[in-house]
Amino acid sequence: MPPVAGSRFPIIQTGYNPRMDPATERALTAIERAVVDVRQLEERSPISLSSEYLEAIHTVERFAQNQSGADKTWMERARETFLAHFARARRR
Repeated sequence: MPPVAGSRFPIIQTGYNPRMDPATERALTAIERAVVDVRQLEERSPISLSSEYLEAIHTVERFAQNQSGADKTWMERARETFLAHFARARRR
């Protein structure tokens, strides 16, 4: 695969690094291509978000519990509860 123009991974632009295995290089290239595809979709998207909605998102992102390093162990408990609930579910 040829490198993506404007790559954030300089190794992909050079195409060779003896310390990077081919699988990793292919994975990074695939990620880059996916990012490019998503950006192109966003540009063509008929959906537009209001400034009020975007500000609400930024407000929630600034909450202390949403910061890096915050205790998020409750998420694992919630996930386990969710999975256990559906594991017990049966058709009627």
